[in-house]
Formats: sequence, structure tokens, C-alpha cells
Amino acid sequence: MDVKDTYIPQHLDLPTRYVFFTIDELMAIVVPTFIGIMMSSFLGGLIGGGIAWMALRRVKQGTSLSRIYDRAYWLLPSSLFNFKDMPGSDLREMAG
Repeated sequence: MDVKDTYIPQHLDLPTRYVFFTIDELMAIVVPTFIGIMMSSFLGGLIGGGIAWMALRRVKQGTSLSRIYDRAYWLLPSSLFNFKDMPGSDLREMAG
């Protein structure tokens, strides 16, 4: 095994990157661009993908996608989530 073939990440929690984007950022660009191509508007899809990418980066604020899930749990109604082992986010005081 050659040393050049082995990739050692600097930090264990670094996400895998494709070109310059993480997988969620790449999907935020590719999906609107593909929809734009299907609707015969490549430039419109590319602009939509760029806007979606910038919005996702702003929401993530340099962290992982789990930050979005955390915010969604606390800010959205509990009926949207089907967590069986967790109390609802609107329950502020536990009995006992």
C-alpha cells in the first residue's frame, strides 16, 4: 500500500467533500439545476441552485446539518416529529 493512496483527515468530524461542497450543499445545487434543465431553463436552474446553496450555508452557519435538525426540533411544533423516546419540545417542565 502506497503512502500517497492513504488519506488521513486532519479532524475526525470533517465532512466528506465533493469538489468544494459537502453532499447536502451539492444536492442543493444539483437538484434545482436539474429541474431547470428539464424545464429548458439551465440558467434559471443554476441561479436557483446558487440561491439554495447560499440559503443552506446561511442556515448551517459553518456547522453540520445536525444544527438544522436541532433548530427544527425546538422551533417547530412537536406534532411534526414522531420521536418515540423524546418528550415534545413544548413540554418545559417534567413531572416528578
